[in-house]
Amino acid sequence: MSTVTSQTVGQTPVAVGKRKRKKRKSFVVVGAMTAEDFLDMPQDDGIDRELIGGLVWEKGVTYRTRFHANVEGRIAHLLNLWRDTNGIEGMIYSGEVGCVLSRDPERGNVVGIDVAFAAGDVEARMRDAIAALEAADTDTDQLTEKQRKERHERRNRLLQFPPTLAIEVHSPSDRRNWFGAKVQEYLHCGVELFWEVDPFFQTVIIHRPGAAPVMRNIEERLTGDPVLPRFDVPVTELFK
Repeated sequence: MSTVTSQTVGQTPVAVGKRKRKKRKSFVVVGAMTAEDFLDMPQDDGIDRELIGGLVWEKGVTYRTRFHANVEGRIAHLLNLWRDTNGIEGMIYSGEVGCVLSRDPERGNVVGIDVAFAAGDVEARMRDAIAALEAADTDTDQLTEKQRKERHERRNRLLQFPPTLAIEVHSPSDRRNWFGAKVQEYLHCGVELFWEVDPFFQTVIIHRPGAAPVMRNIEERLTGDPVLPRFDVPVTELFK
C-alpha cells in the first residue's frame, strides 16, 4: 500500500497525497483544500495538480504537442516584441508559470499559466507580496533558519499575484469543465484580460471581467487596448 497524505478542510478530510492510481490524461477534481495547504504539499512525481476555486484538480503529467508548444512560443515572442518596442514595463512569462491567484481560505487558486504578462515593477511587487506573507506568518519562531529560507525561496518561485494578462493554449486532453472553472477564477481573482487560444481551429476567445467573450479568427486582428496599449497583430501571427 502506498502512503496517503490526508489534509483537512473544515470538517472534511481530503486525501490527495502520495498514492497509487491510474494516471489520468485529463484534469479531474479529487478533493478540496486551502491554498496554504496546497502550497505545502510535496511534489508528487507523475502528477500535475492545480487548485481552482478551492478544489484540487489533478492529472498525469503529459507532453505538450508540438502545435501547442509552437503557438505558446509565438505568443510569448509577440508579447516580448510589443513590450520592448513600446517601452512597456512588465514581465512576460511562458512555459506554464506557477501563480498564486488567490489565498482565499474558501476559494484559493494556485495554477500554471501557459503565457502571462505582469505589468509594472514585478520584482518590487514580488518583494512586497512576500514581505506581507512573512509578516503574517504565525509559526516563524517554530521554524529553523533553513526552513524559513526554504519557505521564502518556495514563495519566490511563484508569481504571488494575478497577472495582468493570462493566456491558455488548448490541448487535446483539456476538459471543458476544468477549462471553464479556470477561466471563471482568472476573472474573479483580478486578471484583466484572458485569451483562450485554440491551435486546431486557429481562434482566440477574448475574456474580460463583466463582458461577453469575443472570438477572433485568422481573418481578423487581435488587439489588447486598453490593457495592452498598442498591441495589434493579425491572428494568423499566432499560428505560423
